[in-house]
Amino acid sequence: DKIDYLAALTIELNDPGKGHLDLYLKPFIRPAIERQQLKSRLANPLGLDEEYLMGLSIDELTALASCKLAVAEQTHLDNLVSRNTESLLSTAEIAELDELLAKADRLTVLKTRARYTIECLERGAAAA
Repeated sequence: DKIDYLAALTIELNDPGKGHLDLYLKPFIRPAIERQQLKSRLANPLGLDEEYLMGLSIDELTALASCKLAVAEQTHLDNLVSRNTESLLSTAEIAELDELLAKADRLTVLKTRARYTIECLERGAAAA
């Protein structure tokens, strides 16, 4: 937010060296990336977009966008969810359910990023 930034900057200018601006900027600081990765990202404008999946073909991205949990895992997840609604899970099964749900969430994020990357590539091809 520009107003919050300007407020932090004003406080820093009025009282320098106390870390007011540092405190405001801290949530925006990210870990440094390796030099080779930086070169690769700068060579491709979309490389600066952290959601863009670089280095994959359209076919690979399409496969990723349509992948699912393994049938056995999905069946087990469905069973755990069903039993959980009836409060029939042991502590170990609850942990297992949490782990499978987290795995499904990570897969959903990857699938979404793959679809986003395909969209970016198609827009770039249409613009060319």
